[in-house]
Amino acid sequence: EVEETRTDVRIANMSLMYGEWYIDQMKSKVYQSTPLPITMPKSAYKDGVNGDISVRELIKDTLTARQIMDFVTNPANIDKRSGENYIPCRNFKVPVDKKAVLINKIVAEKDSAMIPDHIYLKFTKNHILRSELAVLDMLSNYKWDRPIYSSSFVGDIGLGQGAYMRYDGFAYKLVPMRNSNENTDDNRNYIDTDVLYDNLMNKYRWGNMNKANVLVDHHVMVSLMLTLDIRGMFCSLANKLIDEGKPDKAIAVLDRIIELTPRNPFFYNVSYPMHDLSVTNIIEAYYKADAPEKGKELFDNFLDETRKCLDFYASMLNKSARHYSLMYYSFGINIDYIRILNTIAESYGLEKESTELNELFSRYSVHLQRRQR
Repeated sequence: EVEETRTDVRIANMSLMYGEWYIDQMKSKVYQSTPLPITMPKSAYKDGVNGDISVRELIKDTLTARQIMDFVTNPANIDKRSGENYIPCRNFKVPVDKKAVLINKIVAEKDSAMIPDHIYLKFTKNHILRSELAVLDMLSNYKWDRPIYSSSFVGDIGLGQGAYMRYDGFAYKLVPMRNSNENTDDNRNYIDTDVLYDNLMNKYRWGNMNKANVLVDHHVMVSLMLTLDIRGMFCSLANKLIDEGKPDKAIAVLDRIIELTPRNPFFYNVSYPMHDLSVTNIIEAYYKADAPEKGKELFDNFLDETRKCLDFYASMLNKSARHYSLMYYSFGINIDYIRILNTIAESYGLEKESTELNELFSRYSVHLQRRQR
């Protein structure tokens, strides 16, 4: 929470939602935020009850979330052998109030024709926790009167909601339209470019992270990973804009992220302690958007940093026994960067650079071969 900022928004921590006391808090008004629509009786979520609920495929039909909640909270349906509640089906649905979706701007008017009567979900595990039961209860009572956001694509919630989570930047938004391409780990291909462009380019307020005198400690994983995620955020939007035939807007997005996360203090090559592909993806996006000059400048800078990293790790591999595994890991990442850069070079006619990259690969991959032997 931020003091006096968006007091109408309710923040729910799913790690705490397991607790009886926390669910009680969510059912009460806080500041200007109305209670979450959790209506199950306290007897259904008190300590020792419904901590872990099994999912059984006894009913093949698709029930509504409300029907499932009524079943689980009815004492007559307790399993007589185990003495525990259970969920009798795998698939369920949540009705969609199309009018409320548009009035409350869950989606834009332009998407009105795509709003279905129900969203269809599926329990992705063979059991759910009390925290997930609380979310199921919320969905069973959801009137589409206030938006639901998640800080992660799916997180610990196994209700199959990922297909309906639209990537809006620092959060994923539950929308009634299903992603047409669900073969992804984080759903960043499910984007409304108008929304995400406005968020990144206009609404979000960026601080001083692009100032050279600001310390970006690469040993503090939280700040480092957030920075890399921001680069990926802009690149995902740029690629979607390119797919939609809007290269000029894509280039503006790519320019903005380079401005926000410059070479100093962030570096382009972040091979320690992770395998980051955000900058190589930006390089390729520039070329796809027909901005080869900008792509080439970033290509050269990234290659320069990668070459220096390879020289350093190659020298340390022969000296440092203490940190050999870490050095070898980071060295291998930089070898992979050479391979990725060469793929870009070959794809966009950079013959001279491709020749150089092949030579670098041959020279440094010897160290990997020694390790394998």
